[in-house]
Amino acid sequence: MGHPDAWLRRSAGRGRSLTLVRLDRSTPTPEPAGRAAQAVRPRDAASLVVYDDRCNPPRFLMGLRSARHVFMPGHLVFPGGKLETSDAHLAADLCRRASFARRTATTSSPAPLRDIALVLAAIRETFEETGVMICEPARFRSRAPFWRDFAQRGVRPANRQLVPMARAVAPEGFVRRYDTRFFLVSRGYAMQAIATPPTDEFDMVEWMTADEAACFPLIEVTRAVLAQAAAWIETGRFDRFRHPLTRLRPHVGSTFGEQAPRWT
Repeated sequence: MGHPDAWLRRSAGRGRSLTLVRLDRSTPTPEPAGRAAQAVRPRDAASLVVYDDRCNPPRFLMGLRSARHVFMPGHLVFPGGKLETSDAHLAADLCRRASFARRTATTSSPAPLRDIALVLAAIRETFEETGVMICEPARFRSRAPFWRDFAQRGVRPANRQLVPMARAVAPEGFVRRYDTRFFLVSRGYAMQAIATPPTDEFDMVEWMTADEAACFPLIEVTRAVLAQAAAWIETGRFDRFRHPLTRLRPHVGSTFGEQAPRWT
């Protein structure tokens, strides 16, 4: 298997392929008019759509990004963020344990290390930004920041409960670019571990309906994922192997300001 985070240092084109999703490169990514091509490589990232279907309509865990952020300032988003080395290390550790041998990817083969690391990144970022742990009661050991909070509470990350939804790559022109995978999980696996989130990523954290979310600034990719999640909940079909993964493509527009890319 090699060093657990060796793939983090390889380019997307030369690294191991993902069974979680494959990016359709048949259409080149458009470039904002009047700007030179940016040689900024997208960083792996993950976002988590936590839903509560006990309400009608269902509610989603969302946060309002601080206006101080460079990336999507003042926008309402799902919790998430970039993949960290600690996620890769934990994924490698879990892969060595028989109790975590079940797959989390979209094929019948065991989940590749990167797939598991992305799932863990979505769970960790959700806790960091909202104070909510997506977890299951079980013995768990980790000394890594944030992951040790799970261990101290006698729970482990519920990585097997996340359902892959979509993938979106930020187009050229952003100061920061992310290759984001979106996952879906029920609030039944959510535990409000602490009242105040460990980080100050969000100015506000709320459970809200799609209509309530529409009252805040949203980029098109967030709207698309929100609509897809609502449709899945309405049909009651969450089988990760039945639903095709949505690939969200960027276009040039002005959602974020002058000459900024627009999502569709």
